[in-house]
Amino acid sequence: RKFEGIMKSHEKMRGWSLIWWLFTLFGIPVTFPWLIYHIYDIVRRKRKLSSLRGKVVMITGASSGLGEALANVFYVSGCRLILVARRKDQLERVKQSLLHSHHVSQFMYKFVVHDESFLLHQ
Repeated sequence: RKFEGIMKSHEKMRGWSLIWWLFTLFGIPVTFPWLIYHIYDIVRRKRKLSSLRGKVVMITGASSGLGEALANVFYVSGCRLILVARRKDQLERVKQSLLHSHHVSQFMYKFVVHDESFLLHQ
């Protein structure tokens, strides 16, 4: 009886060996180039972001939404930021969030636009 059980399990494995053989034949030639491409893409993106280090970036609307997200990306990339927004409390929140979450020492300037006439007379 033990021999019959071993034979049945061997017959079940025969189907898997065919699947494994097909995967090896077709999967590996596709997987390696895909993996190499993605590793190259990651390295390329890191280099591109590191080329921003030390640049000055001015972000308007930095107190929320897309402006806040861009502030995070540029701050991590090593840029010096000029953050502009209408809401001082929200802008201060973004600044504190950047300083505490990333632990990157960068200069950051913030401007709060209270009155549009201030910009017109400068």
